Amino acid sequence: MENSKWVIRGKEERYCPNCMQHRKKRLKNVLHAWGAVGIGYKSPLVFYEYHKKEKPGGRESGLNMIRYRDEVLRSHVLPLFQRFKKEKRALLLEVDNDGCRGTRSESNMISKFMSDCGIPWYADPPQSPDMSPIENVWRILKQHLKQRRKQPTTKEDLKDAIIDEWNKIPQHEIDSYIESMPDRMEEIEERYGLQSRY
Repeated sequence: MENSKWVIRGKEERYCPNCMQHRKKRLKNVLHAWGAVGIGYKSPLVFYEYHKKEKPGGRESGLNMIRYRDEVLRSHVLPLFQRFKKEKRALLLEVDNDGCRGTRSESNMISKFMSDCGIPWYADPPQSPDMSPIENVWRILKQHLKQRRKQPTTKEDLKDAIIDEWNKIPQHEIDSYIESMPDRMEEIEERYGLQSRY
């Protein structure tokens, strides 16, 4: 812990301004979105909000299995899968390892839905953003949002800005991230499973 500084305050210094650490509060204008990318494909974004649980004092719930199945899989992935099937294009759905995505068990509503619909999928390895091309796309989106001259001030402005920047990401850039997967895998293998430069 070189260059660390320990400060021990006495009881009487509890509210002393010199002994307090100030933290920025998280902005209220936070949106959550789902998106998909592929060679020659970029989905529309699906925005979802966190809802207060019914019980007083309950935690907020975000995208649970029911909402994921209905708002994402049934509404967006299934029609895409059916369209790709008609066009004789391959689709392999990469799913992050979040519990609501049904990746932790084969006997849940998500696994059953994807199996019943014939949607091929695999789960990302946990803590491996370098193995997921969409993480590169999310990074670009966030960088572009930060570089906007006029920063959004309301949730509606933020949503519009996110959609605008998402639509501006060139497809050839997305394709290059996906086409880099063999190189990523090779590099991770050479590094004995350690993170790659991607």
